Amino acid sequence: MKNAMLKMDWRLERLDEGEPEEQPGHCLLEVTGTASGDAGRIGRVAGFYLNSDNLDSSVAFWELWDLDGRTCEIVNEILDGRWRRFREPLPRLLEQAPGMLCIEELVLAPEFRGRGLAREMLCETVRCCADRSVGAVLLRSDPLPCGGTSAGAQPAGEQPERDRLKLQQHFRAWGMQLLPRTRYMIAAPGVLCEERASSWPPCPIGA
Repeated sequence: MKNAMLKMDWRLERLDEGEPEEQPGHCLLEVTGTASGDAGRIGRVAGFYLNSDNLDSSVAFWELWDLDGRTCEIVNEILDGRWRRFREPLPRLLEQAPGMLCIEELVLAPEFRGRGLAREMLCETVRCCADRSVGAVLLRSDPLPCGGTSAGAQPAGEQPERDRLKLQQHFRAWGMQLLPRTRYMIAAPGVLCEERASSWPPCPIGA
């Protein structure tokens, strides 16, 4: 159920060379969201929206993924090096719709942890930023230093691998599964939120 006190403000920046469109087809967008409530700022979401007819093709790599060092690192991790295609089950999800929403950060302020707000922020991100072109949502499961995390669950400690496994177990309770041999959890958008963005973009795209 959507928390009426949770408000998300979005900023989109187009990173490819296409012109902003009402319904982008072949594009790379950087997505940043700020969550706030009655008590002020709650947290932050950051990631990328990618759309192409074939996101694991060489054309998509050079025209989209390779435009930014961060997305280049993502695609190199989620590709199976032997077959040069995405690791399963990502290809099966993208058969349903070719786009991808990749969440690199989902950070909660310490005082708001343990209340279910991280999952609510992810659901709201899917509701606002995953249109019908998105077949898969990826969420990076790295604990972040300095008290933040990529999912707002626990801060990174002295055993980051153990902390990552705890985060991944936490995400499984949300209906996500591990993308094998990567740091990413994956789910179809409908697993995380029944509602989908009815129009795109949710706010004007910057230059």
